[in-house]
Amino acid sequence: MNTPIVAIVGRPNVGKSTLFNRLAGKKLAVVAEESGTTRDRVTAPVMIENKRFLLTDTGGIGLSTNIDILQSEIQAQAEFAIDIASLILFVTDVNEGPTPIDEDVTNILRRTNTPIILITNKADTPKSELLSNGFFSLGISAPISISAYHNKGINDLKKSIVKLLPEDPIDYDQDQSSISLAIIGRPNVGKSTLVNSITKETRSIVSPIPGTTRDAVDTLFEYKDISINLIDTAGIRRRGKVVPGIEQFSVIRSEQAIERSNIVCILLDAEEPITAQDTHVAGLAIELFKGVIIAINKSELLSEEQKNEISYSVNTHFGFAPYAPIFFISAKENTGIDDILDTVLIIHEERMRRIEQSKLSNLVWDIVGSHQIPHRGKRSLVISSVTQDNINPPSFKFKVNDTNLIHFSYKRYIENQMRKRLDFQWTHLNLIFY
Repeated sequence: MNTPIVAIVGRPNVGKSTLFNRLAGKKLAVVAEESGTTRDRVTAPVMIENKRFLLTDTGGIGLSTNIDILQSEIQAQAEFAIDIASLILFVTDVNEGPTPIDEDVTNILRRTNTPIILITNKADTPKSELLSNGFFSLGISAPISISAYHNKGINDLKKSIVKLLPEDPIDYDQDQSSISLAIIGRPNVGKSTLVNSITKETRSIVSPIPGTTRDAVDTLFEYKDISINLIDTAGIRRRGKVVPGIEQFSVIRSEQAIERSNIVCILLDAEEPITAQDTHVAGLAIELFKGVIIAINKSELLSEEQKNEISYSVNTHFGFAPYAPIFFISAKENTGIDDILDTVLIIHEERMRRIEQSKLSNLVWDIVGSHQIPHRGKRSLVISSVTQDNINPPSFKFKVNDTNLIHFSYKRYIENQMRKRLDFQWTHLNLIFY
């Protein structure tokens, strides 16, 4: 990718995620008072004065006390962002002054020749703005004083960013038909390991601790010359089990990731029984008319008999999506991954398909004529026309005399017949009656 990368780095709880959301123009990174909230890198495309770049939020680096087992991985993620960045935004807390940890971060940043903008955040008052002079001691550059929360000094920061971005012309044309694939599932089923197996890069932190991935993490890669945006989501739990605060925001992020994808891979653990939460996320994907793939992870030690038992359980629990393909994979052993990706390409091709109008009309009249017409008293359903309204997902609009006559079973009958006769093998159809 030729798009410049701007990395936001700094110790925990200085407002990096708040600044990320401010520059991105929307809430993408989890923001909370608890330090160390952002654990994986979160990336978003940003455009400022006709200059486009990828803004990357990182986990806090440089903790010298209370180091948990994830801290070294968080630091590795931030250092990786530094290595690939075209510009670094070093964020500090103006009210705390330059701390020993800030000095540690400074020493890390000195390893690179990448341009650095020193930012003193939380400068909410004139007095706090004066405190920014103390950061000259870090010896990086003149600090830019801002308040990301109150949107103060952001315009000056944007001007500095534009000034330091590469001047080389870059082609930002994007394929509007590219695929967005979300990996969803309960905590600790191996979502991040699967992402790493797919991309051949340690892009997301892999940890045995459930809930490690708190934000949705995007990775753009190519498979068989097709661009795929891979979204690794935080595990979604039942609403009654969601801890207020950080995890609650993570649930929202995961649901948003499902919304902005067009194909969803539901990852299950072969060693764990299927739960209501698994069917819940699948139901959400179906409600949003996403392509659905079901992958059974950690299946390397399963016998054929065990696989048959699990397949039966999957078909029973996910009976509302009988067309969803099922794969047994091992993200750790890197088996079954190509099967998933090949299916993603097939589903995407189906979702992009347009049906000729005459063929569509003749097909629907034949489907309607082969089944009893819904009626209520003396009033019967009349379908006067049908058109394909959109693609991705394939959407079809039916003009009828009374929408109250459409029973869900009749709608399901029409969809099943259309899928069968039009060879929509693995994709959900959006039927709209008006």
